[in-house]
Amino acid sequence: MAPEAKVSDTEFNLKDELYHGKCMVPPPRNQLKEGTCFIQTSCTCTESQNKRQGALANPQEDFEVTLSDKHLFEQYKKEHQDSNHTGFTRLLKTLEITERDGIIGTKGEGPFKISSFEEKEYIHYAKPSRCRKAPDPPPKIPQGVQKLLRLGHVMAGTFNISKNYKKLKPGDIYVYDDLRPERSKNLRTCSHAVSIVGYGCRGGVWYYVFQNSYGEGWGQKGIGRVAMSSVTHLVQV
Repeated sequence: MAPEAKVSDTEFNLKDELYHGKCMVPPPRNQLKEGTCFIQTSCTCTESQNKRQGALANPQEDFEVTLSDKHLFEQYKKEHQDSNHTGFTRLLKTLEITERDGIIGTKGEGPFKISSFEEKEYIHYAKPSRCRKAPDPPPKIPQGVQKLLRLGHVMAGTFNISKNYKKLKPGDIYVYDDLRPERSKNLRTCSHAVSIVGYGCRGGVWYYVFQNSYGEGWGQKGIGRVAMSSVTHLVQV
């Protein structure tokens, strides 16, 4: 069998690419309260969906509203204060609220809703084995996800956190290290929600480009990269 052709380094990033002449990615958010990444991601994806709808309107409309993370967090706590939700479940619950009730803007505008959301199924590639055998083939970008991103859909994604995450430098590709997981107070593996804005391949490693919620001072003006094999969930919004 002939070896696979080497894939050239490439990257697509909605932060830099216009869709119908408009930017689909709102400015980076800054989660001042730990454990609210699912709130920030839901707000970013909702703002982006409204930007996309405005770009497709005739005549076009500019959506410049900053949605209130405080408003969404209060809605979430009101409904799920006594629940024991973690990680991805929290993200799904906030997206349910956003689809049903919407989020108001910081100046009282709205509320603004999302029309729908759907978790995407894609091939899961096992992490490279620690045994002495041939490594697993590198994961490739799912064609359906590639198409959605190029059509201006900012998506929500989650991945688990290991200790190397906090040592990332701008431009690094984050790869989850299951030997060094970051643990919460109840000893669960910490996870993180982000807004997926692109994809790429570097040195044979396929990855997603994401916008974080630590402000523009993190990464490359708020942008980071995570290996596709490290992403645990992906949601089309």
